[in-house]
Amino acid sequence: MPRKTNKIQSHTTILLVLEGQTEQLYFSEMRIVERIPGITIILKMAQHSDLYHVLKNAKSENETGVYDSIWCIFHTDTLKTNNISSELSNLIETCKKDGIKFADSFPAFEIWFLLHYEMPKLTYNNQNEVIRSLLKYISDYSKEKKWLEAKHLYLFLKTLQESAIKRSKDLEMKKSDLDNVSYSNVYKVIEEVISHKK
Repeated sequence: MPRKTNKIQSHTTILLVLEGQTEQLYFSEMRIVERIPGITIILKMAQHSDLYHVLKNAKSENETGVYDSIWCIFHTDTLKTNNISSELSNLIETCKKDGIKFADSFPAFEIWFLLHYEMPKLTYNNQNEVIRSLLKYISDYSKEKKWLEAKHLYLFLKTLQESAIKRSKDLEMKKSDLDNVSYSNVYKVIEEVISHKK
């Protein structure tokens, strides 16, 4: 008779719904670098590069019931204007109620890269301003697919990841006190993935 064991085999599936190419290439590499037994990370590009389609995709995938965790990864410059439609506003609330998680950045995903090097100034108005600051540290930074694939940004930045996470958390505290603080919640996805190593 085989001996009983208390060990439970478990498998976790995480879905990342992505807004753009930069995010897709970064998280594709994370999936390769952070190979963790028992965890599958699935990447899905939104049908169109905007928040509405990111959330619609996430909501649709959530209804399948096959994922343990779903993350929407997007930038929130559109949310900073008060002109969002009631349809989008309702979709945001529905996704939150359904347990879909947000890893948003304001004003652009590149703020996450900058956080590896410095505490950013409080407010960047657009992606170009963030990239100008980032160029001090990654002098040849480019959003071109060929460059992003060759640079391997996840691995390139990994040694600075703990600093980026700490700065992100510090910014989150400032965000609660001030309006329009530039920030990134990408660290929350990273922490969830890495937590499965333990």
